[in-house]
Amino acid sequence: MDQVVTEQPAALGGPDDQSPSDADQEPAAAGADAAQQSVISGCPPGLEHLAVAHRIKIKQQVELAEVLTGLETANHYILLNEQNQQIYAAAEQSDCLARCCCGASRAFDMLLIDNQRMEVARFVRHYRCCGMGWCSCWSRCCLQRMDVTRSGQLLGVVTQDPRPCSTSISVRTAEGSTALRVRRGCCRCTVSVPCCTCCCPGCREVSFTISAEEDGRQVGVVTKKWSGAARELLTDADSFSLELQRDLDVRVKLGALAAVFLIDFMFFEQNGMSQKGRSGPGSCCCCCC
Repeated sequence: MDQVVTEQPAALGGPDDQSPSDADQEPAAAGADAAQQSVISGCPPGLEHLAVAHRIKIKQQVELAEVLTGLETANHYILLNEQNQQIYAAAEQSDCLARCCCGASRAFDMLLIDNQRMEVARFVRHYRCCGMGWCSCWSRCCLQRMDVTRSGQLLGVVTQDPRPCSTSISVRTAEGSTALRVRRGCCRCTVSVPCCTCCCPGCREVSFTISAEEDGRQVGVVTKKWSGAARELLTDADSFSLELQRDLDVRVKLGALAAVFLIDFMFFEQNGMSQKGRSGPGSCCCCCC
């Protein structure tokens, strides 16, 4: 069973890590504390785990009601650190009618919750009538968008770039400047033919590179993990791995995390039985959600 972390981490070790003999070295300890605080300086409360993280596993929970009835339910995820300890949970808030009528195209709020059940961030996904999948319309009304907020304050924006037959997602600051680009090449059979995930080993994991906009260097990667034949075919519960350079600004990391959820809904919110997530252009244009 995954452990649940109930305390925020101290960067590079905190006061709780000191041994009794350290009490005799108060000046050195004070200097170390100052150095530790500088590592997470400016980090909003509750996001310390994200600030020090290098690799995060995002696991979608299987919804029993959805498996039994075939009706789309709100998604729930757990987020694990490198030690497989749960550091956050994510819960979708959306309208039942939107889930049933609009499927993966639906608008929703994704709440990021710490282990004290406090909301530390919120990802707001806007409804788009089309633009789902690997090849999308160039119209701005169709391009996907997700706002990264905290206590009602905008921290960043994740947007789909207008590129034909490829995936390019921008992670932007609240001021509008692009910090990261998340990219993937041309269409893969995992999305166009979901059953191929059982017979094509090369398509069982799909990776998206994350590069810094400033100099183009790669600073991370998003990997959609293979969850097993039964889980992939019978459910839309997906697993992802997010690897990021540890010293990135926590707000930029939060935007990259939001991009993972957007990618999940854009390309993988489907299963081999119902294909309910196959939301091509126009699939929900007549929906009033």
